[in-house]
Amino acid sequence: MDQRTEIAGEPSFGLKNSFVELFVTERGAQMAPVRFFPKDANPVQPYHLSPWQGESHDQTADQPAVLRPLRGDFFCMPFGDNDELPDGIGEHHPPHGESAGLKWNLVSRQESADGRSTLELELSTSVRPGSIRATWQLTGGDSCIYTRHRIAGNRGPVTLGHHATLTGQNGQLQIKSSPLLFGMTNAYQPPFSHDREYYSLATGAFFDDLSHVPTIWKDPAFTDCSHFPAREGFVDILQLCQRPSEEPGWMTALCREGGYLWFSFKNLRLLPSTVMWMENRGRHMAPWSGRNVCIGLEDVCAYLAQGLDASAADNPLSRRGLATTLFLEGQEALSVSYIQGVLRLCDGFDEVDTVLFSPEGATFLATSGKRLFSPVRWRFLFGEDL
Repeated sequence: MDQRTEIAGEPSFGLKNSFVELFVTERGAQMAPVRFFPKDANPVQPYHLSPWQGESHDQTADQPAVLRPLRGDFFCMPFGDNDELPDGIGEHHPPHGESAGLKWNLVSRQESADGRSTLELELSTSVRPGSIRATWQLTGGDSCIYTRHRIAGNRGPVTLGHHATLTGQNGQLQIKSSPLLFGMTNAYQPPFSHDREYYSLATGAFFDDLSHVPTIWKDPAFTDCSHFPAREGFVDILQLCQRPSEEPGWMTALCREGGYLWFSFKNLRLLPSTVMWMENRGRHMAPWSGRNVCIGLEDVCAYLAQGLDASAADNPLSRRGLATTLFLEGQEALSVSYIQGVLRLCDGFDEVDTVLFSPEGATFLATSGKRLFSPVRWRFLFGEDL
């Protein structure tokens, strides 16, 4: 029996309970659309769907495979462009890796009456022979999505991460990160525009405050990247390097107009940084055509989106002590666990100040003193099963 459903132009596998309804594409295992609180009159749909879904595939025929289904969150290995030759690693991976654009195989799909639901897919890679087994789990007790990718058979340095991409069309998003060491803007060459893309941030500049990031202009010399959408007509990339911690690293996006808080949790030992891709109608080549408004909050181990070769080499982030690759040990499997979720805002919750972790879950503390609580099972990030 075919368990696929065509969703926004792509055959997809569905998973649901009373808190979350999601679809994962067969091509690229890209997760969207996702509806949180699907039984409510106003469910929350935080993820981006690229506007060319359902249009002619001619637009993406000559483009990287990742672009055809482009949506929501997906796992990248190797993360980044990977498209420049020569490749010092001796491999030529597609942008964001085979994981983001090839067809995955269904292993199992289970939904139970208590809300515990699991989808499991598998991919065999060929550029670097190995396998990736991915699971998406819903617990029935919280509005969270638990994802785990088990990587086996690969050997050598690798960039990897999650490419969570949120829509900018639900309202203004306030972006907050767990404590930072520093940030860095993309090292664009040339610095202002290239191939019908337009950039507003200074190239290769370090900063320590997301609300005060250097630009290409004299006035304003700095811009606030903690709110999105902003700087219409530009596409910009920067990287946030978070302070090491035994607790989860986190990113949040608060949408006041939509009445919700999106969050992601990660293991900082595996994913020590976050690449922010801010796309506000700044790309004008096909299939982008100046019509995308989305922000990627991409938790990674990588050097920006420069790809495996640049990340494995000496680079400005590695010189500051940040890991920009992991080393895979062949048959010794590596598991990368990740959590994403949504909460409804309460009255008076103005903006996220910090996140407090306890055995019972996670508390989001606002600058106003208001609190939001999720019974998220965050130890999943460190290897515990649900």
